[in-house]
Amino acid sequence: MLTRPHRTPGDRDEGFTLVELLVVMVIIGILSAIAVPVFLNQRQKAQDTATKSDVSNAGQQLATYYVDNDKQLTAAVDAATHTLTFQDGATNVLTVKISDGTAAPGAGTVLNYVAGAGTTCPNATGWSIHLYNKSGDKKDWWYSSQGGLSSGTTAPTLTCT
Repeated sequence: MLTRPHRTPGDRDEGFTLVELLVVMVIIGILSAIAVPVFLNQRQKAQDTATKSDVSNAGQQLATYYVDNDKQLTAAVDAATHTLTFQDGATNVLTVKISDGTAAPGAGTVLNYVAGAGTTCPNATGWSIHLYNKSGDKKDWWYSSQGGLSSGTTAPTLTCT
């Protein structure tokens, strides 16, 4: 006949049961299902805010440039160095650092002017800068000489002053 050895209360096997481990795993799964989407949404908001800050900073620097100058500039984004460069011909006039996720719509469309044949507007009136966030919700941001900071898919309306 087999008998169990006598155990003292201090010799108990201690550990978690399979049910207890499964309950803990379910709780962790539920918490992560809630936390991960919230985290990803906050990341997109941060990227949108960075792009908004970039276009505002570039617009304010360009406005400061136009206090003393009246030449039309071109603008280009260098993705490798994360810079937005404004040029007068081949001469760099302003260089603005931009965030990693900030992009420009394409060559020649970063900086827009009130344009047209025979326009009576001086060169430095009626400009806007367009940048967008390529990583977040792809929100377009504009900074214009007449309206300041705005967002949307269409350029702000510029008029001759």
